[in-house]
Amino acid sequence: AAIASACGVLAAFVLPRPLFTSIVGDVSFSLRPDAVVLAFTLGVAAVACIAFGLAPALHATRGSFNDALKQRHGASSNGLKLRSLLLTVQVAGSVILLVGAGLMVRGIQHARTLDPGFAVGGVASVSFDFPTTAYRTPRVAGFYRSLAEGLDALPGTRPFGFAEIEPLGTSKWYTGFRLPGQDESHEQTVLSNAVSAGYFQILRIPVVAGRNFEPADTGRLGLMVNQAMADRYFPHESAIGKTVIVDKPLQIVGVVRNAHTWTLDDVDPALYFPVSYGTPPRLLFPHTAANQAAVAALAKGLEPRVEMRVTRLSDNLDQWLSGSRIAALIAGMLGILALSLAGIGIAGVFAYAVEQRRQEIGIRMALGARPAQVIRGVFGSAARSLVAGLMLGMAGAVVGSSLLRQYIFGLSHLDPVTYAAVLMTLAAAGLAATYLPARRATTVDPVEALRQD
Repeated sequence: AAIASACGVLAAFVLPRPLFTSIVGDVSFSLRPDAVVLAFTLGVAAVACIAFGLAPALHATRGSFNDALKQRHGASSNGLKLRSLLLTVQVAGSVILLVGAGLMVRGIQHARTLDPGFAVGGVASVSFDFPTTAYRTPRVAGFYRSLAEGLDALPGTRPFGFAEIEPLGTSKWYTGFRLPGQDESHEQTVLSNAVSAGYFQILRIPVVAGRNFEPADTGRLGLMVNQAMADRYFPHESAIGKTVIVDKPLQIVGVVRNAHTWTLDDVDPALYFPVSYGTPPRLLFPHTAANQAAVAALAKGLEPRVEMRVTRLSDNLDQWLSGSRIAALIAGMLGILALSLAGIGIAGVFAYAVEQRRQEIGIRMALGARPAQVIRGVFGSAARSLVAGLMLGMAGAVVGSSLLRQYIFGLSHLDPVTYAAVLMTLAAAGLAATYLPARRATTVDPVEALRQD
């Protein structure tokens, strides 16, 4: 145990950084264990060592010497039952860990193939920072209007759009609203964003009903909604022309297709207001080196002191998936460890069982039992513990996997592919681990076995 703990501490200092960076890229948090982590881990290791070493020692001191001689085989049977029970629990724990790891890995694969409902590749988002002492709201609005006019004259930068919340960014805005005839106690909250007409064009989000924004919509108090909003609050009827109250009555002029612009989970109802440029929005444009240079030159021409920061939407998507990749990596390593321990446990328990039943197996073979019958007997004992552990683990995995929904991006936590793969993997590992003890049972010499005792 001391040697294993020392190896574990060494691995904890050396392995995490290169392992994580090679799979998920650089991480912003420390991967070196501190004194608290080391003390906790070594404490758990010490307690486990003492507990699992003391339990069989105490068991060995029970009863008298004569009882031990009389009940040798009975004691062995009881010990085997306890080991089989612990083995069942170990297999169940392995199932839960492997299902969790499999769901997160499958979730990342699903997210990679998931259509977010908008264009991710080839689109960049730009934020502009102004000298705070020199710029007030009217001047900021004037900068963006001039920027839009300049970009409109550059064919390579079209289509472009503005939005106060960039797709898959770190910010979310919620707006309270109510329907006509409802008082303030019925106010509900939904996601919201302020965008220009070009926002839907650059992201290729189609308008499915009504029309896109027009310059006069700010004065006419028009807004747009997504399909989820229209379906929830205006079912079985057109949302176009309907009124929602957000401090004041606003008319819906268009409905756009659902898009995962806020999160990769289910699409929630959302309101879109026409951008006013009063609050500095972000610019979305087709990202190429030439276009980025053109945007920078145009912005510097309007305000030499402005600073711009460029983010690709594909980087935002990777950032969204980074947490899940890290969680999947950790769960995968724990799952592999659990699978290894379960295999070792199965092999150890049934190697011990074969040794304890050595005389019985010798007698059976002396009476004519064939090797295949002996192997089936050992496999049968292993199968009971394995099947019980798999059933118990599957029940635990169904309950526990519901907590992983935020990491699996629309994939069902009851994904049949994951559960079937875990079942087959553990069943194959269990049978493989039992094979060597079973084969060893066929090598028992009946004469040597009968000479014992």
